[in-house]
Amino acid sequence: MKKRDRILLLSVFLTALIITLLTILAKFQLEQFKKAYFAEEKQEIVMLAKQVSWAVKPVLGSRNYKELQEYCSLFKNSDTSITVKKGDKIIADSSYKEPVKNSDAEDAETFIISQTVYHSMPIKAGTETYTLTISTTVQDISKTIAKAKKIIIFSIIIGIFIVIILSLYVFNMYKSFNQLQNSTVKISEGDLDTEIFIPRAGILYELACAVKKMSRRLKLQIIEMRRLENFRSDFIASISHEIKTPLTGILSAVEILEEQIQEENPAVTKCLTILNKQSQRLNSLVQDILSLSEIEKRKLSDRKDFKIFNLASTIKSSILMCTVSDIKINTKLEDIEICGDSSLIERALINLIMNAIKYSKSETIDISLEKKENFAEIRIRDYGIGIPQEHLPRLFEHFYRVDKARSRDMGGTGLGLAIVKNIIKLHNGSVSVVSENGCEFIIRLPLLT
Repeated sequence: MKKRDRILLLSVFLTALIITLLTILAKFQLEQFKKAYFAEEKQEIVMLAKQVSWAVKPVLGSRNYKELQEYCSLFKNSDTSITVKKGDKIIADSSYKEPVKNSDAEDAETFIISQTVYHSMPIKAGTETYTLTISTTVQDISKTIAKAKKIIIFSIIIGIFIVIILSLYVFNMYKSFNQLQNSTVKISEGDLDTEIFIPRAGILYELACAVKKMSRRLKLQIIEMRRLENFRSDFIASISHEIKTPLTGILSAVEILEEQIQEENPAVTKCLTILNKQSQRLNSLVQDILSLSEIEKRKLSDRKDFKIFNLASTIKSSILMCTVSDIKINTKLEDIEICGDSSLIERALINLIMNAIKYSKSETIDISLEKKENFAEIRIRDYGIGIPQEHLPRLFEHFYRVDKARSRDMGGTGLGLAIVKNIIKLHNGSVSVVSENGCEFIIRLPLLT
């Protein structure tokens, strides 16, 4: 799951969790309040019962029931009711509603029935035993609690509604994110005609508009860059072709002059040697420019002429074309097949092997081929003078030379490694170099899928 999706789902989950916790907390606090309130009411009614018992005990001792009734009538319009019974007979009361328990109270007890708190206790007056029952209603607080419960239930319903709305909003945002992402991915893959998805509203609207505007500008810039690149490539190819024709004539003329000279003239011979050498060098440069221009024109998607070939056989043929008697080349090759242009791969390998032979001053070169994950990995290693670390980042640039004087003396054009990089890139691979106790070039080419 993507990080963005986890954040969206987490926001919904946290909202639902917070609402649930708040609901549970409110219900818990309400129950705690109810218990505390009833506990307090029980204490108050016990205290009141003791006070009343002290007041009515002398009256009961004198059996003045009329005075007792007058005392009880004082509580008639209050929330508290008093009843005095002798056995099952009511001696005095104040609008008393008979509780469920009808038996005489042998011990003091407090109980709650139908939103009313009762406290019954025995009173001994002379030889008689009476039962005093005091009750007080908690109907008001019960109504308040019931109202609070309704509010909690209503809050739960509102919370569920909020979670549903938030879930729908997150789901729509998730869809919008995915559609916008799919559009940008297609653009990044080179499909510049992709239509950018723009939601009707929401936080992604402005972002989508900005991305659409950016994609239009990017498309125009890329089209212009491609046009300029094609112009540059065509121009270089045309100039190279134009140079190649007179250059061929110059080389032919030099050969004729060398054959026609009868008398040995050191000055003329030296001039012809210089002319021949520089003409050959210029011819190599033109050939490399034409090759590089042709390779750069081809695209990664242009694989119509790619065929399956044995990479180990191509490496062996490349070595045969570069063999020098006084340099030992060791090989360790696995039998691997890839899809590509074997002639281009061979040219890239020849360039690297010839560089190792000409510039490294190494007596031994190791070449290996093996499978690494989903790639065929070629390593070409020498044990020569190496390359200074500051030159490695620019080594594959056009016309870049580590030692310019030595490269010119040996006929280098400065395009060999650029050609290697473009050939490998054409095959959707990579090439890198490590310089430590010599140099090691590493080529990674994708295996057959």
